[in-house]
Amino acid sequence: MRKNQSHAIMKVRSMRLLRSALGYSEKGDYRRAESCLRKALQSADRRNGDFICDRPGLWNELGIVCKYLGKLSSAERYYRLALRRARGCPESAERKFFLANVYHNLGG
Repeated sequence: MRKNQSHAIMKVRSMRLLRSALGYSEKGDYRRAESCLRKALQSADRRNGDFICDRPGLWNELGIVCKYLGKLSSAERYYRLALRRARGCPESAERKFFLANVYHNLGG
């Protein structure tokens, strides 16, 4: 399998896990959501920088889940990771909205 195909498969896997995590979160099953998000991040970590801008979104979601699980120090750590890494993503309106959202999560 070529490198690009492998990266595409891992990206699809990460996105499926994210969708599952969001579904579990909506149902209040934060433990399962946390598990899915951690697996999605592991999958994202196996890829090189091609999809580096996927990770801040995953960290933000993991921060939200940790907040609901009462893991407040972990939530803060993931929000800060999301902020730090998002600064390396291309400048856009979407990025600015994302940063505002993470700052909101961090403050509340």
